[in-house]
Amino acid sequence: MIFARPPIVVFAICLQLAVGSAAAAALRPDIDLPAGEWQAIKTVITDQLAALKNEDGARAFTFATEGLRTQFGTPENFLRMVHSGYQALLDARYTEFLDGAVIDGAPVQPLRLVMPDNTVLVALYQMAKESDGRWHIAGCAIAPSTVKAAQHSARRRIADAPASIRRYVAAQGGAGAPIPRAHAAASPTAA
Repeated sequence: MIFARPPIVVFAICLQLAVGSAAAAALRPDIDLPAGEWQAIKTVITDQLAALKNEDGARAFTFATEGLRTQFGTPENFLRMVHSGYQALLDARYTEFLDGAVIDGAPVQPLRLVMPDNTVLVALYQMAKESDGRWHIAGCAIAPSTVKAAQHSARRRIADAPASIRRYVAAQGGAGAPIPRAHAAASPTAA
């Protein structure tokens, strides 16, 4: 899952994703894809990630383009490459799709990765629709993000909660206690 694009194109992709959708639209000369196509792309990425996390190299391999399958030859080689260069995809504690963009005719779907230590990375998936009419992953580049992960701890959420919730939590034995539905609705920080 390696981008065949020069570093300047990867930089342009990162810049475009960083400047926001209104400014990005002004920078992007390509026509956007319909929502259904973006959903199909996200499904391919989600399915490949699930296969990778289950160590199912054969299934994960099917989501790569024919060119990548030829390059790596076997699912085992593909899985080794993922573990050696893309472990962040497997280690992320949270993932979130960001708005995709069509750049130089190629759809790029970013995926935010929040790591166990709360650092944030962005996986930029380049996609290609192949002769079978389906989207396949043509490459992936992982880049650092300027976004910081929220530092939510149970203690902080409880400290910010209304007094009635703090009293309930204390009576139940601490921050791990479930918050009753009536209280949870009253405070967005309680969830």
